[in-house]
Amino acid sequence: MKKGFIICVDDQPEIVDVLMMQLESAVGHSCEIEIAESADEALKVLLELEERGEIVDLVITDEIMPGLQGSKFLEIVHKRDPDIMTMLLTGQAGLNDVVYAVNNAGLAKCLKKPWEYEELKQTVLDLVERTRLNRRNKRLTQEVAAEKNKAEAIVHSITDGIL
Repeated sequence: MKKGFIICVDDQPEIVDVLMMQLESAVGHSCEIEIAESADEALKVLLELEERGEIVDLVITDEIMPGLQGSKFLEIVHKRDPDIMTMLLTGQAGLNDVVYAVNNAGLAKCLKKPWEYEELKQTVLDLVERTRLNRRNKRLTQEVAAEKNKAEAIVHSITDGIL
C-alpha cells in the first residue's frame, strides 16, 4: 500500500522538529511526514502533494501562529478534502477556537502542549486508520453502486427482450 502523508504545522521550529522525530518513530513505516512553519507554507505543501497525486491522511497544526490561525487553515483543508483528518496541537487555543474548528473544519482531535508521546502516537495511529477506512468505505460504496447499476441494466435488457 502506498504511504499517505501527514502535514505538521507550527511556527516554532523546535516544536516541528520534535513532532517530526516523534511521528517518524510512531508512524514512519506507514506515513510520510511533511512539515511547515506557517499555514500558508502548509497550504503550498498540500497543493504540491495533490498535484503529484499523493494522499494526505492527516493535518496537525498549532492554533496560534502569525498569519492564518490553525482553525482557519483546517477549515480550508476540510473544504478541499473532507476525508483528511484534522488535529489541533496547541498550548494556547481557547474554547471558541476549538469549537470553531469542530464546527467548520471537521476537527477530529485536539491535544494540549506539552503532549505525551504515547497519546500523540495512539491518536495519530487512530486518525490515520480512520481516514483510510473512510476512504475505503467510500470506494467500496461506489463499487457496489456501479455493480448494482450493471445488474439493473442486465435485468432491463432481459425483461425488454422478453416483453
